[in-house]
Amino acid sequence: MTLAEGLTRALARAGVPVFGVSIVVTDDRSTWTIQYKPEATNQQKTAGEALKLSYDLAADTTAIDEDLTSQFDTMRMLRAVALTMVDAINIERAQHGRAAISPAVARDQVLAKYRTL
Repeated sequence: MTLAEGLTRALARAGVPVFGVSIVVTDDRSTWTIQYKPEATNQQKTAGEALKLSYDLAADTTAIDEDLTSQFDTMRMLRAVALTMVDAINIERAQHGRAAISPAVARDQVLAKYRTL
């Protein structure tokens, strides 16, 4: 996760409506710009600017947890897609009198193809 993504998420968790954050120089917060949504109040903008001055991605355990959860969810989704494809292949194979393939065989075929990329 980038610093801009982390700060954007922190602002959203704080209830500050933003489109996002742009950061030109990481070590110079004066180059950090928050793009507020039109509905952001002055109080929310003030809170956003305060958060910008104090935000530390390494200390933002919630953002780190969200990022890890997202990665695990992505891996689970990819596994579910792969297993669904194996099921569909096996239905087709059964209709033609061919033996089913196991998920392990399908995984090996995918890895072999991946290695050619």
